[in-house]
Amino acid sequence: MVGQPLLVNILAVPATAFIIRALGAEQYGQWAVATALVAAFFALTSMGLRPIFVRELAQCPESTSEALSLQLGLRGVLGIVSGAAALCLCLLLGYPTVILLSAGIMVGAFLMGNFWTVFTDVLQAAEQFKTIAFINVVSGVSLTAVSVLAVIAGVGPVGLAASYLVGPFLRLTFGWSAVRKITPVRFGWQLNIFGRLLKESRFMAGQQAFQILQGHIEQIIVPKLVGIAPFGYLAAGSMPADRLRFIPEGIASSYYPAIVRDQKESAAAAGRTAGQLIMLCVISCIPIAVLVSFFAGPIAELLFPNDSEVCRSVLRTTIWAVPLFGLTLPMSYSLQAAGRYSEAAKSVMWGCLVSMGVTIALVSIGGLQGACWAWIARQSIIAAALTPEYVRTFPAVRLPFVRIAACAAVMFALLWSLHLSHMRVIPEIGAGGMLGGAVYLASLIVLKVIPSRVIRQLFRRPAG
Repeated sequence: MVGQPLLVNILAVPATAFIIRALGAEQYGQWAVATALVAAFFALTSMGLRPIFVRELAQCPESTSEALSLQLGLRGVLGIVSGAAALCLCLLLGYPTVILLSAGIMVGAFLMGNFWTVFTDVLQAAEQFKTIAFINVVSGVSLTAVSVLAVIAGVGPVGLAASYLVGPFLRLTFGWSAVRKITPVRFGWQLNIFGRLLKESRFMAGQQAFQILQGHIEQIIVPKLVGIAPFGYLAAGSMPADRLRFIPEGIASSYYPAIVRDQKESAAAAGRTAGQLIMLCVISCIPIAVLVSFFAGPIAELLFPNDSEVCRSVLRTTIWAVPLFGLTLPMSYSLQAAGRYSEAAKSVMWGCLVSMGVTIALVSIGGLQGACWAWIARQSIIAAALTPEYVRTFPAVRLPFVRIAACAAVMFALLWSLHLSHMRVIPEIGAGGMLGGAVYLASLIVLKVIPSRVIRQLFRRPAG
């Protein structure tokens, strides 16, 4: 679940750099605005339904056929409504035709992706993680290749948006085929049950709505307050932080069914699994933030060779949201798996409400740099909001934050002492990153953050 998006993103890095350089800040900003608006609305299509759906399938696999049909029908309706709302907002904000056309095409891509998420939920509940990974690799590599060809052809933001139809189409096709081996695939239509499902997920839906607004608020106000081109720098520079959240998401997704089953056994068993989850997420995210922050200069020069300073500043600031994702995502997933849906949702909603005000203030006062710091502020506030409920639900979980921070400091000190930040060649940067990661891992073992046996178990091939 983690290796697959890691592979796809590694392959996509040079492609993304080429796309940004070819389009420039203005055109890339236009595409980013259209994508951000559509993504914000389509993230609402699950309306809090996904975690409850996966939990139901993990507990009662025999209900898969009926539950799947209802989810496809309900999420299809929500997808159409969300797409129409996104296009209406583009018109109301007075964006130029190129953004409107790009948004219209992205609606189709996100609608197909919406159905793919339903298939993903079924495969996740059945713990068919290899199937999910295979489909994502094939579709991700295909999308990357087609998007590069589109930019080479000089089709601009609209053509780039059209190339993004390839990935969702392949995911939907392969996902349909994989799920059909588990259960028949059909669309259900029962309005009374749709109403019951939406009522059951209302707190999760509220949480999700607040998270979407909170997560995308600077993508709405920055282009208006600062301009399209500066937003292009923000979109490009914050991309590593945004994409690297797949690490805690992948780990948490794979742990989710296990916590559900352990919760049925005992609260203590669920607590042990939840503790493993949050520890693994935190120690996995910190070294990545250190590396990206350290090599922000070379990365920014790859993206914007003629004006890299702004992008470097964005990179160095926003990347520190990744370790905070390593806290908030496992806390939220663990509470949901333990059945504490409404409690987790209320905590996140309060956190989002506060962080939205902070984001608006930071962008209004600090402009682009304020928008960067808003990434850190948002996740910090949500982590603080989730902590009381998480501690009540899993009181035995403890994290050695001081020792983990010491390991990260050792890693950064080594990189700094070797002057690796002056490297400009990709192989040298890769070698420096591997060296830093090895030192970090050794520090985790020496300081007894994790026992050496856990490292051996992590890379051991499962029986059967």
